[in-house]
Amino acid sequence: MRPAQFVDISGILEEKTALLACHRSQKEWLDVSQGLNSYLDTMRNLAAEAGAMSGRYAYAEGWRRHHHLGFCAPEADPLAALVCPA
Repeated sequence: MRPAQFVDISGILEEKTALLACHRSQKEWLDVSQGLNSYLDTMRNLAAEAGAMSGRYAYAEGWRRHHHLGFCAPEADPLAALVCPA
């Protein structure tokens, strides 16, 4: 399902990459199972893909609205003020 809202992460992609690389247990397991730093490349590729889908950003995270009963009213959209609609 295509995201409806996007957050521009172009300015923090290097920081996000460095922080993801700090997850030592994940890094060690993924380096062995999938190849050295492949998970970092995958994160960058997915961020570029979401950026392309946004039509605005080089790198983005995409979000879609979910309706979880009990958390808010059906018409409530708390993310709308924080992210840019597609």
